[in-house]
Amino acid sequence: MLTEILRQPVVFYGAVLAASVLSTATGVGGMVLLLPFAALQFGAKEAVGIVTLFGLCQNINKIVVFRHAIRWRIGWRMIAWSVPAAIAGSLVLPLVPADLFRKLLAGTVLLYLANDLFRLVPSRGRPERFLPLLSVVYGFLSGLIGTGNIVKGPLFTGLGLLKEAYVGTYAFTALFMNIPKLASYVATGTLGIDALRQSVPFLLLSVAGTYAGSILLRRVRSDIFYYAVTASFVLSAVALLLE
Repeated sequence: MLTEILRQPVVFYGAVLAASVLSTATGVGGMVLLLPFAALQFGAKEAVGIVTLFGLCQNINKIVVFRHAIRWRIGWRMIAWSVPAAIAGSLVLPLVPADLFRKLLAGTVLLYLANDLFRLVPSRGRPERFLPLLSVVYGFLSGLIGTGNIVKGPLFTGLGLLKEAYVGTYAFTALFMNIPKLASYVATGTLGIDALRQSVPFLLLSVAGTYAGSILLRRVRSDIFYYAVTASFVLSAVALLLE
């Protein structure tokens, strides 16, 4: 009975709106919230494509809303390093034991966050010097396991990107990762025409959610934003370890 309730379109569209607000107000989390509902509504395979389409729409909305705060230099540098790495990751995918890789990634991220929070290792330079390396890791993981945001998020907070700068730059860099993935899903038939047609209403809802989330974001203090985002990545890393 619960499954039937969750399959109702009104429930799904409500999840879309909530995911849009959450994604804009915190910079992350929208796709994680939406994926289970999309799987119930469209099926597991098409859900991946649908959520990617949602993410692409969210990226565009956020870029428009937060264009004044985007750190363009950081964004372009990350894109230059991450896109080729994403292609490499997608080619390596059949050869790598992804489960082991995810756990190694989770452990690394937890160490990174612990150092960022508690300054276990004294800083000897600006975090930006690690941008090329971490951009490659981000892109490679995106191609290998579908997402590299668990690397990008802590990197952005380490660079001092908070609130509007974080959300806008995050969306700008993600846009260039979602476009080729979405094209691939359409080309391979993972995302069909019927699913695209059914997705139009929730794409419109995502616009409303973006603007509602931007209003909420302005009311959140920078320190609270930082700890909320950091907590979300700690939970993600723990989930990867337990998966």
